[in-house]
Amino acid sequence: MSPTQTITMLPAEPVLAKLEELQAMLARTLETAAAADTPAWLPLAKLCAHFGLSKKTIQRHLIHARYATALRVLEPSLPDGTKCHPLYNVADFTAWLARCTPAEK
Repeated sequence: MSPTQTITMLPAEPVLAKLEELQAMLARTLETAAAADTPAWLPLAKLCAHFGLSKKTIQRHLIHARYATALRVLEPSLPDGTKCHPLYNVADFTAWLARCTPAEK
């Protein structure tokens, strides 16, 4: 006797709605970046080069900004499950640095 298998089907509408929302967010981000002539998302090393700050300083700011939920971060992964380097939103990080007092920098 073979075991029975069941398949649970999920409605496609919520998934499609989320995809549309993500596409709209990406389009807005790209438009903003194009208008400001700055990259929209950067990995840690390029973020350091872009702002001219040390890796240690950037990492300290990233920890505080993420804790304050003031920074959007993309953490892509490949279909095989491989985790890629996180990408940080440059506009969010710029705003975070602008909010910091000189003593925090």
